[in-house]
Amino acid sequence: MNNNDNKIYKFNYPNITSKKRKSKLNCKNGMFNMKLDEKVGSHTFSRRVWVAINSPFQVNFFHPLILRLRKSLDVLITARGDDRILSMLKAKGLDYVPVGKSEDGPPNERLVAYAKTMEELVPIVQREKPDLLLTERWSEAVRVAFGFGIPSWTMFCDERDPYLNCTVFPLSTKIFASRFHGFKELQENGVTDVKKVTWFDGFPACYLKGASMKECDPFKAEGLKSPVWLVRPEPESAGRSDESKIVERSVQMLTKQKEAKDISLVVLPRNERQLVQYKRYPVTLMTSMVQDSPVVYADAVFGGSENMLMEAFVLSKPAVSSIYWRESKLIQELHRYIPHTLDPGQIAQEVIKFTNSEEALLFKERARLVVNQMDDLVVMMGEEIRRFYGLVQVDHVRSSGRRSRIEIYTDILQEIAFRPRRLTHIMQAANLPYTQLKRYLIRLKKTNLVVERRDRPNGVSYQATSEGVRFLKEYKKVISNLLE
Repeated sequence: MNNNDNKIYKFNYPNITSKKRKSKLNCKNGMFNMKLDEKVGSHTFSRRVWVAINSPFQVNFFHPLILRLRKSLDVLITARGDDRILSMLKAKGLDYVPVGKSEDGPPNERLVAYAKTMEELVPIVQREKPDLLLTERWSEAVRVAFGFGIPSWTMFCDERDPYLNCTVFPLSTKIFASRFHGFKELQENGVTDVKKVTWFDGFPACYLKGASMKECDPFKAEGLKSPVWLVRPEPESAGRSDESKIVERSVQMLTKQKEAKDISLVVLPRNERQLVQYKRYPVTLMTSMVQDSPVVYADAVFGGSENMLMEAFVLSKPAVSSIYWRESKLIQELHRYIPHTLDPGQIAQEVIKFTNSEEALLFKERARLVVNQMDDLVVMMGEEIRRFYGLVQVDHVRSSGRRSRIEIYTDILQEIAFRPRRLTHIMQAANLPYTQLKRYLIRLKKTNLVVERRDRPNGVSYQATSEGVRFLKEYKKVISNLLE
């Protein structure tokens, strides 16, 4: 038996008086539902934001937000003690406090690691006294923040782990969620109060919109010639051994084909075993960290990394997916725009196809058109934080309480810009009764901004045309210029 099995961890939280935000808990259907009073009372802000990072993606995501916040606020960064996370933070020059470690191993060891992480976080939070927690869904951080009465802002990006989600989102005070998810997914994952949700359009990777190289191109420094394809192998724990070798077989085929002789393959292995595995092929192995996401420096991406594939699409770079495990709603949406196959031969052909400059240019144009309509979540979170501290005034564009016809049209188009939607979904999103919505849709169809589809098993659906997406882009541009 492990010596830690019988240890009991106790956490002493300070009393939360009326000076702090009051919280009320009630339990319904086995889940906690937290309601927060609107008034903060006489609580004095420390002007310190706590950013809790427990995955490599969050390092890249929160980095630009941290730089924005530091212009007017203090930022406390706690990071899970994972070697890759910490090395990425060091490469970006960010100061951090390492907390806990990766929670691998049998259940009893994971529970002990969970408790120890909370035990380490409590004195840090007690000393630093942050006003606000930002994290994707680091459960230990959210629970500690809840114990101290600190508002927690989290991100709903994956519906595939309801157990974890139900430990995070009931205790969150604000939840940023993509419109690719529906109300049903949110409720099944612990989001019991839709009023907590701040919706955004697009992928979390849209933090890279307009990103450019900030340091020397590491691929050019290695003497690699364009096109550079960044290759990310699949996680070995995601499926059967034959499935986890799809990327390797694709690489093997590409290195033997004459059509691919001008392609520079750069493999980013996940572990030491994959490093040894790919040394057998004439590829470049990337083992050191760069300040930005490596996708920024590559010409294209293929493999089994969900985040890198999304980042490539946001940057309008060709991408080929070999994801074979259960797809999230975000990945289902991504696969509408990029090639997806589990056949190594087909992957190799897709890669070779994109070496054609015309094919690559066509992909870039289509991706750019779609991504331009998506929200940059980092910008959204930054504005919400500034409002939280009263650093900006909220612009009341619709001060009369009534929407103009053009605003209603854009609300409808926004809901159906990226995927076909049924009438009931559009009614909820655009806040319109059935008869009014039908009139607006008829007008939008006549002007070729919307197309009606009847190929879905559940009936009729509607989606914005390319002209409708362009209209949204121009409308947002005009409104943005007027509000500057």
